[in-house]
Parts: sequence; C-alpha cells; structure tokens
Amino acid sequence: MDYEKFYYIAEIVGTVAFASSGTLVAIRKGMDIFGIVVLAIITAVGGGIIRDITLGITPPMAFRDTTYTSVSIVTALVLIVFLSKKIKILSLKGVNRIPIIFTKNTIYAVASLLGAVVFIVLRPFGANFAFFIGASATVVIRLLSMKYRWSLPDVSSDLVDGDD
Repeated sequence: MDYEKFYYIAEIVGTVAFASSGTLVAIRKGMDIFGIVVLAIITAVGGGIIRDITLGITPPMAFRDTTYTSVSIVTALVLIVFLSKKIKILSLKGVNRIPIIFTKNTIYAVASLLGAVVFIVLRPFGANFAFFIGASATVVIRLLSMKYRWSLPDVSSDLVDGDD
C-alpha cells in the first residue's frame, strides 16, 4: 500500500470535514461570506499549523502547500452555494453551538499533543510505525475522553474577576 497517497487522501478528507464544520457554524452564527470562509480555513488548517509549529516544522505545511487552504475555501463556497439554494443536503439542526474542540468534556488539543510526542519518541523506529502509533494514541485518547467526559479544569470566574 502506498502510505503517502493514503495519508494525503486522509488529510484531504479531514480538511473537507473540518472546513464543513467551520462553515456550518459560521453560517448559523450569521457571519458574512468572508467570515464564513475565514472560519472554514481556521477550523480546517489551524490544528495542523499548531501541530507543525509544536513539532518544529517551519514554516507550517499550510503555508508551504496551499492545497489545504484551497480545499477549505472551495468547501466553504460550495456549501454556501448549496445552502443558499435551499438544497437540503445537510441538516443545520443543532449546528448553532460552539465547536466541540472548545467545549467542556473533550480532550482535543491535549490528545493531539500527546500523539505528536508519541510520534517524536517513536520516529527512530520508522516514520510509518511512529505515525500509526501516534495517530492511534490520539484517537484512543479522544474516544476515551468523550466516553468518560474527561476535560481540562475550568478557569474559575473568581480568578478572572480578581476577587480574593
């Protein structure tokens, strides 16, 4: 199996999925076309940019290869056209909420960071092996966090207000 081709296809599918999510949230929040496209791009490539910077990959892949940003823009525009023509391809019911990565009871960024650390530690044993184990660790942590409602601690409003 050609792993590079598989990874590329998986990245494109993920980019479309995340761009769609950002687009739908932006539409439900009443953003204009520019805001919709920007949120689609940020949702689709933002995590990869943070991952690349964390791993020391500079400039991040999203800036070196505009494919992912282009796919995000096209995804957003296609959804805007379909939804503006009232084609009921997707149900917007329940989309008017904060994206799951920013909600309580999910470990998202931490799972990604731990997966990246596993990849870095295992890289000397082979890139494909390290990728598989790192990605698997990320998915397992995410699934467990959703099942058991793990979350990072909240910042207390007392800390924000400055009351002692």
